[in-house]
Amino acid sequence: MFRITNSRGVVLGLVIAIVLTGLILSSRSLNDEDLFPRPDTGFSGSADCISGHFVANPSDETVVVYISAYQWRYSYCSITVFEGQEVIFKLKSVDIPHGIAIISIPEVDAFISPNAVSTVRFIASEKGEFEYFCTVFCGEGHPGHIGKLIVK
Repeated sequence: MFRITNSRGVVLGLVIAIVLTGLILSSRSLNDEDLFPRPDTGFSGSADCISGHFVANPSDETVVVYISAYQWRYSYCSITVFEGQEVIFKLKSVDIPHGIAIISIPEVDAFISPNAVSTVRFIASEKGEFEYFCTVFCGEGHPGHIGKLIVK
C-alpha cells in the first residue's frame, strides 16, 4: 500500500502533473480544419446558414474568412468586408464537391473539395452587394446555393 508522509512531495507531484497536462494540451496546434464552421444535422432548407453572418473588423487590412460549403448552403449567408481590404476565402466542402463564384469579381471562382482547402484572394475594391453562388451542380437545392458579399 502506498503511503504519503511528506506534504511537500504531494504538492510537488501535483505541480508536475499540472505542468505536464498543460504541455500536452498546448502541444496540439490549431490547424485550418479547426476553423471551418461545421453544420449540425438540423437543416431544413437552402436558406439556412451554418454560422449566420460574417462581419470583418474595418481596421484590418487583410481579412481571412473560413467558409464551409454544405449541400445547398454556405457557412455564411452574408459576408461583410470593407472597401480596400484584402479578402482571403479559405473554402472546404463538408460533403460533396461544390464551387463558388462572383460574376463581377473574377478572382472569386473556385472548386471546393471535401478533401482539400481552396484559397481565393481578392481586394474589395468596389462598394456594393455581390451574390456568390455554387458553380458545381450539387442536387435539387443547387439554384438556392447562394450568399451575399457586402462591401462597405
